[in-house]
Amino acid sequence: MNSVTQRCITLALAATSLMAAGTSTATAQSIAQSGVETERNIEHLQGQQPQQQPFPLPPLTREVTYDDVLNDPSNVELNYLYALGRIKDGQLTKAQVALERILIMDPNNASVRAIYGVVLFRLGNFAEAKSIFNELLEMDLSSTDRALVDKYIDEINLLSKLTHYTASISIGIRFDNNKNAITDSGKASVFGALLNTNTPKRGDIGNIISASLEVRHDLGFQRPHEAYAKVSGILVDQNNEDGLDLYNGRIDGGGVMATDYGSIDLSLNLSMLHLGSAQYLRSMGAALRWDGPMVMELFHPYVANTVDILKYGDHDNTSSAPERDGIKTRMRLGAKMRVSQNQNLDINASLYQHNAEKKYNAFVGRDVTATYTISFNEGRFISGNGSYAVERYRKEDAFIDANILRKDTRLNVGLTAGGPIVSFLPDFLKHENLNGIVATTTIDRRKTSSNLANYSSTNWGGQFMISKQFKF
Repeated sequence: MNSVTQRCITLALAATSLMAAGTSTATAQSIAQSGVETERNIEHLQGQQPQQQPFPLPPLTREVTYDDVLNDPSNVELNYLYALGRIKDGQLTKAQVALERILIMDPNNASVRAIYGVVLFRLGNFAEAKSIFNELLEMDLSSTDRALVDKYIDEINLLSKLTHYTASISIGIRFDNNKNAITDSGKASVFGALLNTNTPKRGDIGNIISASLEVRHDLGFQRPHEAYAKVSGILVDQNNEDGLDLYNGRIDGGGVMATDYGSIDLSLNLSMLHLGSAQYLRSMGAALRWDGPMVMELFHPYVANTVDILKYGDHDNTSSAPERDGIKTRMRLGAKMRVSQNQNLDINASLYQHNAEKKYNAFVGRDVTATYTISFNEGRFISGNGSYAVERYRKEDAFIDANILRKDTRLNVGLTAGGPIVSFLPDFLKHENLNGIVATTTIDRRKTSSNLANYSSTNWGGQFMISKQFKF
């Protein structure tokens, strides 16, 4: 029996149970996309956790401009207030200059010297920052401030190594109220006929474990060029829907070249995605990314281009997997903005296309994504994100409906709150072994709308994760 005939029979027989087994193409695509998004969210949260300010800044009593400082450059108070204002605005270079003027006039001011060391650290001037912190240790400091200075020196020693390693592990649980991706209408189109699926939506809880190991090596040039490699994986074990258990493993390797006009990152990757006990997707690809310098002291622009060769496994036993094989390309343009000292915005847009073996599986798309993060004391944060995507397919799929050219839209929104676990505990429960462990809670809604009933579905979800990074 050829693959076309087999696919016709399979679709016809599945008219009343298309979603029940959880193995249709629409369901598999939805679950796979959900799993990949979960992994990306975990990596994003691990990478963005705000660092605690070791020497909390005093309140800014009034705003001081540069003209005010020019009119009275030897006024310590004016320079101090101007430096605090620039730190809050994220203009660290201007703050550095003002703090240096103060230290010329008052070299034994420990609080100013501490803030100056933190500014140098954030600017990446580790050698001078370490020197400042060592000088602080010779001054009269409280035991708390002395311990924080020691931590900064340890961090600088770690960052100064040519080769450093970062390992991370996350564990948690996730609930989805429509894990089997039943259509919103409860119907599915087969050969143009809209039929009931007779399968209810099923919620399920998945147990998540994610881990990664990254190695970065400074190549020893005057500029910070480096090579890196990373291995990562995520496992989601569903309590009830065993056929929707997910595993994704990935290997990345590449290098970063620093220039006067930003950094350039070129990498290669291999990944494998399993649903249940069957392979769903293998891919290999390349990525080229440029991260630009600060523009007008407002934002950092970036451009990312990816090319991936996709090879689908025979997950649904219809021999149609090769029809989805192809090359997917994406170009993304974005900017990271520091709205204030504790608020950041990342917004980007992309164009992408999937050139599949069969045109009814090929599509072009565009999307917009935004993430807004607010940081609080003790490293706690709240992060809201949203994305909107539109995908248009190149040819009608006669097995679903020969008269409708498929168009999908996806609207995903989420809200995450978290921080170091010790920041949420009463003092008597805090223990040094809990340091560095971050807890996050997420709620999200993922909505796919399509002019074909087979691909319209809505899922509400939530997850709780505990993560820890190890640097050595």
